Amino acid sequence: SAFYIVGTYDELKKLDIIKSEGGFLGLLGKTTTLASGFEKNDFITIDKNEQTTIEISGKVDELVPKRKQEYYTLTQDASTTKLLVLDTEKFWTEQYLVIITK
Repeated sequence: SAFYIVGTYDELKKLDIIKSEGGFLGLLGKTTTLASGFEKNDFITIDKNEQTTIEISGKVDELVPKRKQEYYTLTQDASTTKLLVLDTEKFWTEQYLVIITK
């Protein structure tokens, strides 16, 4: 199994799913990471070997933790984005995925 959640940065931060770390003077170079102790029940559970496409309302801003671009593709139309996993083994080495939308 694998787990994902979709939301804006502010929504996910409010749920204590993500946090920002590092950065110069608290601004430049910040990294978004999974917060420790996040609520696992907020995530959608999928069979990572069966479901290789995730439909997202809106545009994707960031994936957390980061995934290498060669493991997936993003295609979008006016209102939705499709995330297609190309290499399930490598894409899901991290069991949890946060999809931050704009």
